[in-house]
Amino acid sequence: MMRAEIALMNKQRWAAPPDRPTELSNIELRYGSVVRILVEMGFRGSTSEHTFNDYIKSLRKLGLPVSSKTAPRKGHAIIYSFENVMDLVLAFLLRVYNGVPDAVLRQLVEARPELHRLYWLAYRDRCSGLGSPFRIGKGDGSFEIAGVFLDLKLNHAGGRLVGFGPPVALSPMEAFARFAQSDITSRAFLPMRLSELCERVAGLARQEMMNRRADG
Repeated sequence: MMRAEIALMNKQRWAAPPDRPTELSNIELRYGSVVRILVEMGFRGSTSEHTFNDYIKSLRKLGLPVSSKTAPRKGHAIIYSFENVMDLVLAFLLRVYNGVPDAVLRQLVEARPELHRLYWLAYRDRCSGLGSPFRIGKGDGSFEIAGVFLDLKLNHAGGRLVGFGPPVALSPMEAFARFAQSDITSRAFLPMRLSELCERVAGLARQEMMNRRADG
């Protein structure tokens, strides 16, 4: 990696926190829409609807993505933001044997301010900036990686949380290096394709909002 490239990535990463993109600020979802998004992304799998709903509600008892007492509402209905859905997506990606250890969930709740900032960054820089494409290989065997990756620095082993955070955003080049060089025995949870997840959630959320308006 060239020194100029390292300097540029560090400047992008540690610049002033990005403003929340307007298109993400406009997202307001009811519980049913959140569930449909998670199902569409494949997180329900073969689990029954009842069991899936119960699991989501159990997460809320730990404050993920929101606490019932402090959640924003319209009437009696809780209103979920883009960040709320992303918090749930992150939790489902970390499931082991269909559940996430409480110790990990508590760390996710504590890390929400930084995670939300990284969601905005990953959405904004999904094709440029920190997420600018990085080509690997030459000729017909080459391929391109783009978008911001997320490393939670999470290690859960032997039934206990060994390490967590602080979460960091990675460029495609850094993510590839981390995948290639990681010690599999000590790092079970490797970087996630955060920009792709953010773009997918934002698209599904906008579709849910359009459908709700069409239904009156």
